[in-house]
Amino acid sequence: MEPLSFKSHPGATVPCIATILLLLFAAFCYRAADDTSVTFDEPIHILAGYSYGARDGPETLTANLRAAQLWLAVPLRSLGLHYPEALQAIPGVVVDVEMKVTRDFIHDPRHDPAQILRASRAAITVLGTVLGLVLFVWSRRLFGDAAGLLTLGLYCFEPTVIAHSSLATTDIAATLAFTLAVAAWWRLLHRVSLGNIMLCGLATGVLAATKISAGLLAPTVAAMLLARLVWRRDLPGEWGLLSSAAAGALVLAYGVIWGLYGFHYASGWRLTDSAWTELLVPQATPVQRVLNCLRIHELLPEAYLYDFNTFINNLGGRRAYLLGAYSVEGWWYYFPVAWLTKTSLPTLVALALGVATVGVALLRRGRDSLDFYPLVPLLAFGVIYTASALASPMNIGIRHLLPVYPMLFILAGLGVKLWPGSAPRARGLLVAGLIAWSAGVAWNASPYFLAYFNPAAGGTGNGHRILVESNFDWGQDLPEVARWLEHRAATPATAGERVFFSYYGLGDPARYAIHATLLPQDPDFRPPTIYDLKPGTYVIGATMLQALGGPRVWGPWRPSFERVYRALGLELAPLYAEARTSKSVGAPGRLSSEWAQKVALYDELRFARLCAYLRPRSPSARITPTTFAYFLAEENLAAALDGPPPFGAETTIKGLSRLPPGRVDFLR
Repeated sequence: MEPLSFKSHPGATVPCIATILLLLFAAFCYRAADDTSVTFDEPIHILAGYSYGARDGPETLTANLRAAQLWLAVPLRSLGLHYPEALQAIPGVVVDVEMKVTRDFIHDPRHDPAQILRASRAAITVLGTVLGLVLFVWSRRLFGDAAGLLTLGLYCFEPTVIAHSSLATTDIAATLAFTLAVAAWWRLLHRVSLGNIMLCGLATGVLAATKISAGLLAPTVAAMLLARLVWRRDLPGEWGLLSSAAAGALVLAYGVIWGLYGFHYASGWRLTDSAWTELLVPQATPVQRVLNCLRIHELLPEAYLYDFNTFINNLGGRRAYLLGAYSVEGWWYYFPVAWLTKTSLPTLVALALGVATVGVALLRRGRDSLDFYPLVPLLAFGVIYTASALASPMNIGIRHLLPVYPMLFILAGLGVKLWPGSAPRARGLLVAGLIAWSAGVAWNASPYFLAYFNPAAGGTGNGHRILVESNFDWGQDLPEVARWLEHRAATPATAGERVFFSYYGLGDPARYAIHATLLPQDPDFRPPTIYDLKPGTYVIGATMLQALGGPRVWGPWRPSFERVYRALGLELAPLYAEARTSKSVGAPGRLSSEWAQKVALYDELRFARLCAYLRPRSPSARITPTTFAYFLAEENLAAALDGPPPFGAETTIKGLSRLPPGRVDFLR
């Protein structure tokens, strides 16, 4: 087999089917993007992308590189948006932009949040569609029409792919950039031409300006080069030409990075040394010393270096939840569990068939009967990226494993080519069956693609017991919560009931006319306020229910929480009693700083205890797969707040004791 080529084969039937699959993919993405609130990461990407071209305010730096943010903000230029007034007077660039500012930008009264989300999400859907086309061409070139269609069908109907192709984030952009860069370098290793050099340079530069993990491209290219030497021993004579071509591609990639940052080192005023503290201390790591050298000599844009430095400083100490356990250092098996539970069964079956057919072919015909050389880029990148993911302490979502999915979809096509008998009709039926099954999965998952878990894992209904946050509940449900509450308010039997609401995300409940007493949120913008938990309807998102969210109090209910909760309850009891008879006592802004801090902490602890009590209990209703409603009477609240401590199987957070006190919550 020859290296990857993007030349199409003649004939209209297969391209027509591929076009239909891509259109269905776009339709599912539209369905997923429509009628949902902004998810946790979207506001910061949207504001950053918009700020890069804004004339009425500075650029914002986000610890995420620029290319994808620039792209998703392209449709926003024509919407007449208003830059946040809180940032307009800041010279140069904005670092550490507050979450509230990003939320307020989306929900500015002069803006239409739905319009902003539709536009920026559509830009990412375009990238997802392009990625599907690339995978179809690659797989078809390697294994034939049937394999190409299977690869495309699995891709187009995979719920996790649809979910992240319909969000204004950088994950699908990075997946496309990785795929193109790997393919481009593989082409260049086999044919040096001006076009291949340019393709390689552009793809590498865009990738390097999209995701910091772009560094994994280097060992991937090294592995591909090694395979080239082992399989094709004609390289030494071409070494000079290939070296020059690679150097040219890298120079072009370097220029692309500068171009995406406007060909200037700094935008406006330069960052002061206080922004580079980690680079200047004697304890700086070798990577930080390299970054500081690049900064001093201005070899890369300042914003690029700052984002890179911020990212590596935040690698450790990230909250993670898996199967009822909590950690700040991750688990090596986090991504295997996420992949096995969130990948659809048709994809898993197709991959299993591929592995089985390869095994059968090797047993029957021997190793020399199969040409594994064209699979080198897929296997090299897949192994290197997966190994990096397994070693990473950052366990925050299956989305970080997305760059591996394209390789798996293509490898699934290998099983079609090697299917015993190789009869075209049999292959066609196999492909049609798998695609139809996959389409059925997508149809049943719609529109809750983000929350999808396969039936072997207990389905979406069991997802919150396995993973949360961007794997399940990322703040997308506000419109449906608003409609559900509106319906109950209009129903005589439930009209006038008290409603309490806890939400994980950066949507604005007030903008959706959600009338409820707000419980602790993440992020929490509420001023410290004294209020009682009373009988009524408690609406709680899955991430908050599992106690992964929360400004300070998070993780399993543990003895230290119980002790402080009881002590604060006794200390604040007179203040709460007085507040019940006087509306002015305990109102927002009326508490002293000391009492406000105690009230806020008690509020978090009380809610955390309530969630620990509710976790093993079935909700009274599920508004969406990821948002639960509990109808709690007086006796339920008494048991939750004053009953025996609701300790679960887990009472610790893995790795918490290894982190410095400043990096963890105040209670160990």
